[in-house]
Amino acid sequence: VSIISQNGCGEAYEGVAVAADMYHLQKVKAFIGPYCNAEMDAVARMAAFWNLPIIGYMAASSALADKRAYKTLARISTRSTNSIAEATCALLKHYRWNKVRYYEF
Repeated sequence: VSIISQNGCGEAYEGVAVAADMYHLQKVKAFIGPYCNAEMDAVARMAAFWNLPIIGYMAASSALADKRAYKTLARISTRSTNSIAEATCALLKHYRWNKVRYYEF
């Protein structure tokens, strides 16, 4: 498992393009973020279509609670490093992924 970090949440929905690139070209198996509401809506819908788990850590829109639209989205209540780490560990344990690598672009 590799953890790859890329920028998103810009004025031109860069995060949506980044998510599509990560899925199609980099073959990611899960998403953490994006942090903004507008892009979380689109990326969470794509993740549901691709059947990929996604962890949201900042987006607070009540519309994101719709499990029919966002069936693979799990949200955590804070953006602290500990809560993101705990959610990531739970995801790794759930899928029995035991090797992690981190890349930042």
